[in-house]
Amino acid sequence: MENTVTINADDYAEILRLAYKEAVLKDVLFANAALGYKEKSLIFMANSDLETIAKYLFPERYAEKVEELKEAKEAESDEH
Repeated sequence: MENTVTINADDYAEILRLAYKEAVLKDVLFANAALGYKEKSLIFMANSDLETIAKYLFPERYAEKVEELKEAKEAESDEH
């Protein structure tokens, strides 16, 4: 069959998970958008919604980033 791709169920499930994550992130990101300086661009307001979404959708990466930032802060404190 021309223009046909076959994937297994695990790959299909991963595609669906990624599509869901993308949709949620897009909704939260643009729900928190505001008009930027001179009304020529958007600015994105950081708030707890983004933190909650990141923690829920990407728990491993969230935990890694928290540790990375803690280590960087400790290293900075040690330098001073």
